[in-house]
Amino acid sequence: SQHATLKRSKNVGSKRSVLKRFERIKLLRKRGEWKDGASPLGLPKKSQMPEGIRLNKFLASCGVASRRKCDDLIAEGHVEINGKIVIELGTKVLPTDHVKFDGRRLSQESEMTIILNKPMGYVCTRHDPEGRKTIYELLPKKFQHLNYVGRLDIQSSGLLILTNSGELNELLTHPRYHVHKEYEVYLDRAF
Repeated sequence: SQHATLKRSKNVGSKRSVLKRFERIKLLRKRGEWKDGASPLGLPKKSQMPEGIRLNKFLASCGVASRRKCDDLIAEGHVEINGKIVIELGTKVLPTDHVKFDGRRLSQESEMTIILNKPMGYVCTRHDPEGRKTIYELLPKKFQHLNYVGRLDIQSSGLLILTNSGELNELLTHPRYHVHKEYEVYLDRAF
């Protein structure tokens, strides 16, 4: 019951959230929308919740922009799902949904990862303000949308991974995963 739950709550914040849940249940019961056995928030149980991916992740996988930039685009009203403009950031996209960005229908790209043997004299960037050659000049047009994982400086050559998978990029670059990297350095003088 309500009072037993309140006594078990340790702090004021959790007591407020419990009260909010009970207020929500009362409101749903009053409307006739409450079903016995439903979750305390009146939301579907996790097993009943629709599968799907977050809208910003879907847009990023379609090559629209980074996830953060996609959040801004969603909030600005550039995105439609099934003909309705969506501005809520946590929206999930189902495989059956039709998603449009600025009126253009989007479909999710399959994950792609390639490796590039980067020669010296190329910069790891899409556009260089100094006009130097970039690694994207080495790639065919169909790979131009891939993002590089890590970077090698202009005087370095070696293996460079390019992918459209944000998970792979994070797995290889974030310090919490402790991915070992090995560099071989040749000097033009004694060390």
